[in-house]
Amino acid sequence: MKWGIHYNGKIYVEVYGKKKAHDLLYQLSMCLEGLRVAGIQPKQKALSRKERQSRPSFIRHE
Repeated sequence: MKWGIHYNGKIYVEVYGKKKAHDLLYQLSMCLEGLRVAGIQPKQKALSRKERQSRPSFIRHE
């Protein structure tokens, strides 16, 4: 799972692994205050070509 180090509500760094994220947070916190670690939600999978073609791109109202 991806973990992010956040600063002022925005993702500053993304890393894989909770331990690695906390180790990096410890190193960065010596120079910068206000950092925190939180899990990053995976992005939604993009639709395949078949799924895009089967869905109407617009709905016509008459």
